[in-house]
Amino acid sequence: MVDRLITRYISLVVRKPFVFAGIGLIFLVVFTYFGVQLDIRSDFAELLPTSAPSVQHLDELRHRVASHQSLTVAIECPDLDASKRFAVALVQELEKLPKDRIRYIDWNTNQLTDFYKRYKWLFADLKDLEDFRDRLKKRIEEETEAAVIEQLDEEEAPKKTDLRIDELKAKYDKKVKEQDRYPDGFFVTPDRSLLAIFLRPPSTLNTYEDSKRLVAEVWEVVHKVDPKKFHPQMKVGFTGEVQTGIEEREALASDARFIGFLAVFLVLLSIMVFFVSVRSVLVVGFPMLIGLATAFTVAHFAVGYLNSATAFLTSIIAGNGINTMIIVGARFYEEIRTAGPKGLAVALETAIKATMTSTLVADLTSALAYASLMFAGFRGFSQFGVIGGVGMVSCWLYSFIFGPAVIAALHTIRPLGLRKAGSPSKFAGSAARLVANRPKIFVFGAVVLSIVSVIALVKYVQDPFEYDFHKLRNRETQERGSSKLSGRVDHIFDVPSTPTPIIAESVEQAKRIKERIMNDPQRIGIIQEVKTIHDYIPSDQEKKLEVLAEIRALIDKKIDFLSEEEQRQVLEYRPPEYLRVVTFDDLPEPVKRPFVEIDGTVGRILYAYHENVHSILDGRFLLKYAN
Repeated sequence: MVDRLITRYISLVVRKPFVFAGIGLIFLVVFTYFGVQLDIRSDFAELLPTSAPSVQHLDELRHRVASHQSLTVAIECPDLDASKRFAVALVQELEKLPKDRIRYIDWNTNQLTDFYKRYKWLFADLKDLEDFRDRLKKRIEEETEAAVIEQLDEEEAPKKTDLRIDELKAKYDKKVKEQDRYPDGFFVTPDRSLLAIFLRPPSTLNTYEDSKRLVAEVWEVVHKVDPKKFHPQMKVGFTGEVQTGIEEREALASDARFIGFLAVFLVLLSIMVFFVSVRSVLVVGFPMLIGLATAFTVAHFAVGYLNSATAFLTSIIAGNGINTMIIVGARFYEEIRTAGPKGLAVALETAIKATMTSTLVADLTSALAYASLMFAGFRGFSQFGVIGGVGMVSCWLYSFIFGPAVIAALHTIRPLGLRKAGSPSKFAGSAARLVANRPKIFVFGAVVLSIVSVIALVKYVQDPFEYDFHKLRNRETQERGSSKLSGRVDHIFDVPSTPTPIIAESVEQAKRIKERIMNDPQRIGIIQEVKTIHDYIPSDQEKKLEVLAEIRALIDKKIDFLSEEEQRQVLEYRPPEYLRVVTFDDLPEPVKRPFVEIDGTVGRILYAYHENVHSILDGRFLLKYAN
């Protein structure tokens, strides 16, 4: 039955070759149209299964945290004052952009500095406040007694209680002085050559198109403000997760296009060289190209995008899918040379019948091998299996549907197979005789190579993974792109500028998580610190306010026994009357907002900061960090 169907189909194709070839061309155009519209996502999360905890947590993060990425504007200039003026002017313009583009702008620490200065007394340890109160009370008693004794007796007075003002001043000025590293509150590197502004887009803006639109709008504002007006040597660059994501995605897309075109070109070039015919490129390549376009059309509708694994399937499908038509084409050329130019139908029918079963088995086996990946939990593999499997089946199918049509069409224009078959290769003949005469040598060589290969693979059996994630990223981006600029921006802070957010179910759970992490001895050298919003709220405030009120009363009552310098220092740190319990509402906006969820809930988010000596692109460190 199959033979009869093949005979009828070949007869129809020979009578109307251009119709079938035209249908194939329409398939190619339509499928290519859908295939080229595929988006490419470079995010590593796109490779993981949607059921993976990390992917689910990331999705939850995007729905609960207002902003978890940043676009960093890096201003480089030899004149720091010029950079400051430009930064102020730029922020004023950026603040005019809608909130659905930029949710927050972090550019100055003055609010935080003013907050600590205003409430610095409440951040002192309760024991230190009580100790100072007791010392001051005792010193007042000593001075009072000394004044009385001096009137009655002129003997030398005993040594007075030390108020330890200098010690307390040095200890509790630290938080304020930490901000002195930022001139006038600006985020600058220690060498003062780079000033950074951090733009925080909403978490809902997480697509490539969103990021591109944001970057374009910010660039427009930068050009409008014009850094050259502030200093001729001023340069502005972008970094941060948003910019790095764009560069990684574009680098992936560029590599995928280049490698795809190169692979197809080399495959078709090899066909032309093998058959010594330009027209053979159409004969063999046309069905493969339709199959390739079909695979990516299925990807367009079934998956919707390509990831960093599937983006390079062009070369794999082209390299494997071409095999069927090579076999069909080679057999046709053999038959047409025997049958002559007028024997087109016979040559085609013989070639199709002789190659259909064997190529079906070969291609179906390959397709099943790809399809087995569909059951992998790793999303990158499952999508790879879908697209690769469809590609192999499509290439085989079109080789027998449109392969005969393109052969018949080209043969109608000018007969194929007129060139005589070349004489057998001398090298091939010599190699064949050598193998036939000395088979044991080749078997022995194969066994030795197999043993050597197994020995070489032993070290990878227990731990076969690559842990240097730098090798998974684009070299251009790391060497000259935003990643390199990001390394300079990181010098601004003592802790990483992009901590790991952790979402708790309650405020109390957030406190327990921090306590458990910081009390774990294994975190030393891995996690530098964990911050919650409670770290910015003074503890024991009610008790501290009572002690501070007593200190204020003592200072107001009597300190004239101190030297003028000591009186000045004590009055400078006299607790003011306005002190009260500090709440979340009193925190500066830049401090509070990272801990506020989209629905307004406060306190359930905490941030872990890894040690700066480690890189998050070190897989071995990440395993320790995650644990």
